Amino acid sequence: MAASAAKLTYKKLFRTSIGGRFLTLIQVSIEGEAEEYKKGGIAINKEELGLPDSIIDACLCLNFLDEKNEKAYNAEVIEEKLVLFATGAEKGFSPELTEAEGKTLKGYTCTLLVIGR
Repeated sequence: MAASAAKLTYKKLFRTSIGGRFLTLIQVSIEGEAEEYKKGGIAINKEELGLPDSIIDACLCLNFLDEKNEKAYNAEVIEEKLVLFATGAEKGFSPELTEAEGKTLKGYTCTLLVIGR
């Protein structure tokens, strides 16, 4: 049985307003047992990012790490999706991950630094 596309859980770490903008730190994680990455990215729920109007001006994503901090993927937020990229010396240009049957992402986390309104 194929696993479902990954779903994120959100934990607010920090929030402040600077002028008319808000700055938030949000930890996103994958908790489900059989969650897999599907090519094209993982949808982000903008309402969970701590912005009053859910309008993102900038979003920086730190490495997507496993529970033991032993494995990591480079990650970027592109068009409201968390997109993961292959890493390692053998990968010349860090291509986007493709669907990988049986490679679950349970326990992976990253921190998003979000600026918006």
